[in-house]
Amino acid sequence: MKVQGSELQTAEQVFSLNLVTADEIADRMRDIFEAITQRACEIFESNGRVPGRDVENWLRAEGELLHTIPMDISDSECDLVIRAEIAVFNAAELQVSLVPRQLIMCGEREIVKECDNGRKALAVSCPDFIYRSLDLPFAVIPELARATLRDGILEIEMRKVVPARALRRETWAA
Repeated sequence: MKVQGSELQTAEQVFSLNLVTADEIADRMRDIFEAITQRACEIFESNGRVPGRDVENWLRAEGELLHTIPMDISDSECDLVIRAEIAVFNAAELQVSLVPRQLIMCGEREIVKECDNGRKALAVSCPDFIYRSLDLPFAVIPELARATLRDGILEIEMRKVVPARALRRETWAA
């Protein structure tokens, strides 16, 4: 995992926060789009190739593969804190892109389902994705972000950029 002054902690051990570039997130989104497209085509095939249900097939495929991330945002005078529920994903499966005004989180894991009907054993692997993009209400300093992962809750603490006017007032007041 790549680090830019951030740590991702779990109850068991400390991990580096996987801060990635926007290009890497775009590559991940292409992978997610391709998986959803493939699943929508499978649904289309299984329904007898009935035309006119493109949107329905797409939404069903998206619902099966892509999960949103419930979030809670709190802010103080200097910090912005985001708590996200990602219960089934671990730190190695997550990617976070943080720029001064935007946070993007995504993750991918493989789910293996096994069936044993007596004579044949079957293992089916399918991807499971999460994705959340959030325009931040304040500019933050990505290099100072700190994250922890405990009990399925990802908490990202970010330092706000202090406006120049506020700095001047504080300097003159001192």
